[in-house]
Amino acid sequence: MLGLSWGAPGERVDHLARTIEELDRLLGDPEHLPRPAQRPRPPLLIGGNGPRMLRLAARHAQIAAFAGARQAPGKPEGTLELLPAERLAATVAAYQEYAAGRPEPAELNVLVQRVHITEDRRSIARKLAAQGLGLDEDQILDAPTMLIGTPTQMAGQLREHRARFGFTYITVPESFLEAFAPVIEELRGS
Repeated sequence: MLGLSWGAPGERVDHLARTIEELDRLLGDPEHLPRPAQRPRPPLLIGGNGPRMLRLAARHAQIAAFAGARQAPGKPEGTLELLPAERLAATVAAYQEYAAGRPEPAELNVLVQRVHITEDRRSIARKLAAQGLGLDEDQILDAPTMLIGTPTQMAGQLREHRARFGFTYITVPESFLEAFAPVIEELRGS
């Protein structure tokens, strides 16, 4: 939309690494104005799937984010497909290896791609699988990037994802905020 090229994955990682270095340089300079309220700089949320992005997040992020999606093979740039839970678990495990020497662990974030309130989880999963998201019905029901069911069921899914993957920071697209609100109520005190 901005007219910028998507760029190859390596180019995007290089650009982000340079941006982080520049932020650290500028915000670490006591003469820089405006001065950040947080020291040494505001917390960074960095996410990705590839080894270079995971290493970058392990070195610099206070919040390591996982979108649970990747470039769809053979599709136009920017066309994503969801990762099955096992593949996302492997990505989180790789990140954890890269981050093993950190003095403080980063918080782990997951981007929930969709929230669907329903009494019939399988029916919604079947419809979503038909949309070409890269997952079959069972994989959609198991994916931490998809919340499907009653608010109580979705709260249970999030608790399971916290135990299985370590996700304690949840991001939901604006278009699903109203559907997610009752889940927040279910999670109060969890």
